[in-house]
Amino acid sequence: MAVVRREDIAEKSPQAIPLPSIGAVLLSQLQRGDIGAVLAVETAIEQAVLHGCSDLYIEPRRTGTLLRFRMDGALIDVASFPRDYHERVIARIKVLAQLPVYLHSAPMDGRIEPAPRWKGRSLRVATLPTIEGEKA
Repeated sequence: MAVVRREDIAEKSPQAIPLPSIGAVLLSQLQRGDIGAVLAVETAIEQAVLHGCSDLYIEPRRTGTLLRFRMDGALIDVASFPRDYHERVIARIKVLAQLPVYLHSAPMDGRIEPAPRWKGRSLRVATLPTIEGEKA
C-alpha cells in the first residue's frame, strides 16, 4: 500500500462547492478505491473551511454515515454516504491527527496540522466510540 501525503493530492479545489453538491462529490471520490478516503476527507475539511464552518462531524448511522457542518450555530446535514466507507474515512482522519488507527474502543483527541488551503487553521480532532461505530 502506498503512503499518500497531503502534498501529493492532485485534486486541489480553492473554490467552495455548493452545499447540496458536496455529497455527490464526496461519494464520487470515495468510490475511487484506496485514495478515495484521502480525497474525500481533504475535500470535506477544505469545504468546511471555505464555507466558514466551526465544526465538522462524521457520524455513523445504521444505514450509512452522515457528514454535518456547524454553520452560524446550526448543525446542517451536508452529505451521507454508505457505511462501507465509514471506517476508511475515520482511519484517514486518525492518520492526519496522528492517533492510533487500531484503537476503536476509547475516546481520543488529536490535532491536524494546518494545510495552506485550509487558511492556516490547525484542526482539533476528537473521536468517540458509539454503538454504530466511531464518531469524529
